[in-house]
Amino acid sequence: MIDRERRCNASRVATVLFASGLLAACATPLSTQVSAFHRLPPQAVALDGQTFRILPGAGVADGLEFASHADRVRQELIRHGAVHAAGGGGAALEVVLRYAETGLAALPQTRGSSGGISIGTGIGGGVGFGFGIGFPIGQRTVTPAPRVRYDLWLDINRSGGVQPASAARLYEGHASADGPLEGGLPRVVPALLRALFADFPGRNGESRRVEVTLDEPARQESARQKEGVAR
Repeated sequence: MIDRERRCNASRVATVLFASGLLAACATPLSTQVSAFHRLPPQAVALDGQTFRILPGAGVADGLEFASHADRVRQELIRHGAVHAAGGGGAALEVVLRYAETGLAALPQTRGSSGGISIGTGIGGGVGFGFGIGFPIGQRTVTPAPRVRYDLWLDINRSGGVQPASAARLYEGHASADGPLEGGLPRVVPALLRALFADFPGRNGESRRVEVTLDEPARQESARQKEGVAR
């Protein structure tokens, strides 16, 4: 009985690992560009004990989509020592999240098309020879697929007080990626947030390339659910 149960458990674990491997193999890589300007101390104490609330930036509707992205920001800030202000009242920091999708003009490209001209001669009696000359004739215009830029901005400001706005600004982060990508902005924003928080707050004024994958949380959550079934 015990051996049978062990074999079943091993089979379940193998199934989970196999499914996780398939999900990992299907992960879509995403290359992002991340930059940050800030007045924050090193990572270990960057936001230690600071209370915060999250607000939508210009052009971002305060709806369910924003709430989903804001929850990811909230988890990251808590992981870095900040404290979410219940109800948003009395928060020391205001975190402003903004994201946008911008269509970029496709750049037409002109390429040469190859044609050929051949010249040949022959000699009777079953013996022959020939030669050919080929060179491009004409041109054709190829228009690539439309391009898309995905941008995400995260600002952290010290709320209240008598300091001027420039002095109250603590962090300005920006992450971007090029597309188009299936699923559009709702799918890309979580990946841009992971890229932005990969080395939060990072070096002031530094721009860096960060490689992430799309849908990573979904993949991990799926694996966790399968593990729960196995147990």
